[in-house]
Amino acid sequence: MKKIAAVFTGFDASLYSIIDNALRENLTEVDYELIVHANPSLISETLEAGYPTRDVVRGLLTAFVDSVTEGADVILSVCSTMGDIAKAAQPIFEKMNVPIVRIDERMMEYAVMKYKRIALVAACRTIMEPNKHLMEKSLQEMGSGASVTYIIIDEMQGKPGPEASAIAIDELKKYTGEFDAVVMTQASMAPLTDHMSESLGIPVLSSSDFGAMEVAEILKELEEGGEK
Repeated sequence: MKKIAAVFTGFDASLYSIIDNALRENLTEVDYELIVHANPSLISETLEAGYPTRDVVRGLLTAFVDSVTEGADVILSVCSTMGDIAKAAQPIFEKMNVPIVRIDERMMEYAVMKYKRIALVAACRTIMEPNKHLMEKSLQEMGSGASVTYIIIDEMQGKPGPEASAIAIDELKKYTGEFDAVVMTQASMAPLTDHMSESLGIPVLSSSDFGAMEVAEILKELEEGGEK
């Protein structure tokens, strides 16, 4: 049996269910155990400070190390706001043969290869910055000529999913005809993307399925005897 460690910062039953369901749907052929590490204080401190503080970095890395200690074969870093920390940690954990999957990296790569005009949406600057870095990395590494507009919708911050999606729809309708797709920076928006897509008339992407697909690929390789 393989072990997946899901590392959360923001955490509630709804977000856990989104990630759990995405893994179940994408790992139907893999026998796995899900380990959960959740520390909501990390995202709270980051949003309050406007950046991941030293204590936040330490806390996230501790969760990664604890995951390895508990026998994880792969770590799914769920919080996109912690993306720059996860990126910095990836090479070290690769040396322990425990890959760290950034939940939104595969989504970004898919978006820049499939769509020419993309809106990347975040609820505040602190959330946008690491996602912008990842989007720019994806554009460069994938050799994409896509154009990306970075849209911060402050009114979404702290709102429950349905209310946040309604706010996002109202704002994005101001750009009707300007984009081919919308990329949301929050995995918690996954259950609402179909409704948003229907309202806006263009695809709306969220990260949970993409992250789960990448985890599935890694575990399949491990089962076949390869190493990441």
